[in-house]
Parts: sequence; C-alpha cells; structure tokens
Amino acid sequence: MTDDRVVPLSHLLGASVATRLTVGQITRRLTELGYTVRHHLPEHVIADSSDQLLLDRQRAVTAPRETIPRFTPGRIGDLLDPAQPVPAGHLIAAAATTGLTIGQALRRLREFGYTVQHRLPDELRTSHTDARLVSTKLMRPGSWLDPGQPVPAAHLIAAMNWTGLPIDQLVRRFTELGYQASDVVDIPPGLGLPEGVRIRLR
Repeated sequence: MTDDRVVPLSHLLGASVATRLTVGQITRRLTELGYTVRHHLPEHVIADSSDQLLLDRQRAVTAPRETIPRFTPGRIGDLLDPAQPVPAGHLIAAAATTGLTIGQALRRLREFGYTVQHRLPDELRTSHTDARLVSTKLMRPGSWLDPGQPVPAAHLIAAMNWTGLPIDQLVRRFTELGYQASDVVDIPPGLGLPEGVRIRLR
C-alpha cells in the first residue's frame, strides 16, 4: 500500500478475495492498524476473482473470460461510478467477460451497491460480439449505445459489414439485448429524394 496509509479500493477487494473476509471485517481491521479506508461497498460483501471484471470499466470489455486473472491488489483502475446507473453496454460486456448470465451479473453488481436499470432476461448469456455490437465504436467497446434510442442506421450498416450477418439477424439480436432496431429507416431530408421516403436495409 502507499505511504499515505490510505487503502486503495483494489487492495481492499484483493484482501477480501485472499482472506474470504467481508469488506466490513477488513475495513475494521485496517482501521485498527491505523489505515484510512474510504469506499462505497456494502460491508457484508466478500469479493471473488471475477468482481474486478464487473466493476472496472476497461477490464470488463478487454479481458477474455477464458483467462480471468487472479484478483491482485492494484489491478482495478477506472471503476464504475456508484452514483450513476450501470450502462446497459457495461452489463452486457461484463456478463460476456465473466461468463455469468445477465441475471447473475446484475445481482452481483447490486450486491456491490450499484444501480442497474436495463431490463433483460435473467438467463440471457452474452458474447464479446454482443458487447461490440452495442458499442458506439463497434471494434472498441466502452462507449455505449443508448437503449432508449433507436440504433442508428449507420451503426446497423457498419455492424453488417463487420459481422457479415444479414440485417434481420442483427435486428433480432439487438432486440434480444434490449435495444430498438429496425431494418426500415427514414431517409433524412436534403438528399434529393421525396419527403417521407423510407428504405429497407439489405
């Protein structure tokens, strides 16, 4: 730990993994030893080795679930903000990375005190392809599409090119992931076409 005697959250969680003690038990003991512990976690939680993937914005979308690393202090970086709802894309990516179902990932995030508003079937399993589909950058997950808004036609076309999947399969998968998608799109004005023209993507 650092010389200023403030315990990093990563150390607190890593200690919970190693000792199988609750966050509250470790916090009390470290306080008795003269350390300062600041965290938002419920005291009853005992961390496990996949929790770093659920809580870290970057590791949730970059670490393959087949190589989940041992939980070690110092490995958690950009944590989710407990004051903000967990983005739908993060939930989908974290479930894919850990191998948990959506329901399992959702319950674990709530145990850590996070709010999850996105509604999906508990038994749904996701993949890294799903995580990229719901990312605004496709190949670089981390900036997520808004499930409250229709998936942009340009994003659907890019997803078709990237995955090689037909549009109907993509629309179906977006719908299963809780997003609004359609293969029929409105043509914006200014393109020299009659007003109100719609096309079907193929």
